[in-house]
Amino acid sequence: QDMLSSLEKVTGEIEKEKRNLARIETLQQRIRSSEEIVREKWLSELVTGQADSKDALETARKYGIDLIASGYLVMVVEVFPASGDYAQLAQVKEIIAMMLQERSDFILFSQSMEKLTILARNISEESTDDIISTLAQGIKFETERNTRCRVAIGIGSVVGHIEEIVHSY
Repeated sequence: QDMLSSLEKVTGEIEKEKRNLARIETLQQRIRSSEEIVREKWLSELVTGQADSKDALETARKYGIDLIASGYLVMVVEVFPASGDYAQLAQVKEIIAMMLQERSDFILFSQSMEKLTILARNISEESTDDIISTLAQGIKFETERNTRCRVAIGIGSVVGHIEEIVHSY
């Protein structure tokens, strides 16, 4: 009987520890989610000219983003869900993220539910037609093939300095 009560006590402690670990994991997920929201808000402010571009490199580093590049370009993907089917919006972002997965010079972020933005780094005028146009066509094709959403894509001009990103937007 002592052995049974000892086992029940240990089982209770293990269950308590499992609940604590689950709570810690939930909190860590919330923190990561909050950090992602703050990061996307800052990127949105950077491309729209609301963030201080003088401190941009340092702020970007704080968010784990390398902004040092030889050229920048902003693409905006406006998503139009079929008959207000907003559940598809996350799927569109996932499709674009998969397309950019191998491209470390592209940063994808949301400006709103329907507006996704891609900040391309190390882009030149010469590579715009080749890389950017192909990417835009791929995004449009894959999105409209795999979802009931339509997209409109705006492509900015190539700028040479981080302070000029707003002009590409």
